[in-house]
Amino acid sequence: MLTSVLIALAGGAAVGMSRSINGRLTMDRGAFSASFWNHFIGFALLTVYILLLHREGIPLLGATPSWAFTGGIIGAVFVAISSYVFPRIGANRSALLIIGGQMIAGLMIDYLRGTATFHIGQPAGVALILFGIYLTRFSR
Repeated sequence: MLTSVLIALAGGAAVGMSRSINGRLTMDRGAFSASFWNHFIGFALLTVYILLLHREGIPLLGATPSWAFTGGIIGAVFVAISSYVFPRIGANRSALLIIGGQMIAGLMIDYLRGTATFHIGQPAGVALILFGIYLTRFSR
């Protein structure tokens, strides 16, 4: 469990760094161009990884339902949006808003799928994050 938590924290740090770098690229080239290069470089690296180290996954693509690939579309929209907002509202506020949105969506998905039971701590956690975002207004 601890390993998974540490990996998740490292993933979160990587997202923060990636968004900051893409925010800078957005300032030079625009949000959609930054998103394109982010996905192009990622696609190239993952293609090399799949072709060299993980070939057994290629035949499984035909058995994958087409709706499962919508995650890529959502990911591309996320990168474009976050590349746009990071240089405008800052890394801290962007990260808090992104985390707040992820928590709200996660709660909704769990409830709609019936995989979670209601616990007051869940919406309270979302409320605390949103309150934290509100408090950052006073940091200037």
